[in-house]
Parts: sequence; C-alpha cells; structure tokens
Amino acid sequence: MMLFNSEKPFDNIDKISFFMRIFLYIFVFSLPFKHVTSIRQIAFYSMLVLFLLKVSKVGIKIKFNDLGIIAFFSLAGVVILSIIFSPYPLDSLNAFRKNMFVQVFIFLVILREFNSFEKLKPLIFTIAGSFALLSIAVLIEGGILGRFNFIDP
Repeated sequence: MMLFNSEKPFDNIDKISFFMRIFLYIFVFSLPFKHVTSIRQIAFYSMLVLFLLKVSKVGIKIKFNDLGIIAFFSLAGVVILSIIFSPYPLDSLNAFRKNMFVQVFIFLVILREFNSFEKLKPLIFTIAGSFALLSIAVLIEGGILGRFNFIDP
C-alpha cells in the first residue's frame, strides 16, 4: 500500500492531507486522556498550520445545503439560544467563546478531508479505540476486574 500518489511524487496537497489526517487521529485519540495535553496541543496546532496551508493553496468550498452544515448551524443556534436563556449568560458566552474554536476547526477539517464513509472509518475506529483503551486502563487500575471473579467458587 502506498501512502502517496506515485504518479505525482511532488504533489504537496496529498502530503498535506495525509499529515493533517495523522494529526487529527492523534488529536482525537488523545482526547479522553488527561495527561497528554502537550501531545494534543502539538497535534492541534500542527493540523491548524497544515489546514491553513492547504486552504491557501486550494481554497475551501462549503456547500451550505449539505446536511452536515445544516446540522452544525442548527446546533450552533440551539447553543446560542441556551446562552441567551441561561441564568448566567455572560459566563456561558465566555465559555462558548473559549471552547468553540476547537470544535469549529475540527468540524471544518473533517468536512474538508472526509468526503465519504470509507474515509471516515479510520477516524471512527480511532475514537472507539481510544475510549476502549481508557476503559481497559480504568478497569485495571481500579481493581474492578478482580471484583468480577464471582464465577469461581
């Protein structure tokens, strides 16, 4: 299996997409773990630089009638309504401002890079694998696995 297109060995866009996906997988895999923030930040900002480089070369095309875009704007509308009707609207708006950039950026990367379900499968397996690994680590560290030996007399 070849990672890059051999017909165009110097096609930088394919390389940028490849490394952007790798950094996305690293970022998403590290989300459930607390003590890997530096790895997560390096992956995020590397992905951001590559995304900006790719957008500057190719541009970004967003179809506003796409179901993903409609769902995203619907979610953003509900979030804004909940901020308005919150008992603490200024605190909610501040938290929204601080936390929304990462989610919007990840959404744009996924929308731009994964245009079919086949391309999306490794990302889904990455998410499932990270949470499975976290669950196994919690069970082992907490000693929970030893408590399930009620089958042996």
